[in-house]
Amino acid sequence: MGKMKELHTRYLEEHGDNEHLDDEYHYEEWLKSQGYKPVTMEETQSQHDAWWDSLTDEQKQKLYEEAEAAEQERIDNELWGPNKRYGVI
Repeated sequence: MGKMKELHTRYLEEHGDNEHLDDEYHYEEWLKSQGYKPVTMEETQSQHDAWWDSLTDEQKQKLYEEAEAAEQERIDNELWGPNKRYGVI
């Protein structure tokens, strides 16, 4: 189980079904009290850049081709629908 899932489960165990505590503000305050530090956009971008830089050119090309194929499939399905192959538009 991931760290956020564990924290969320522990929060629910400690606070039960109290509706007044079931909002984002109280949850965020509780996370802070547990020592959780939210990830900033800069940290996320830095981690992504490090991951991207760790890939070989072949891996980057494969990711690009997979993304292009997925986008083309999405366009085909949204534009023409699943019946395109049957000649129904």
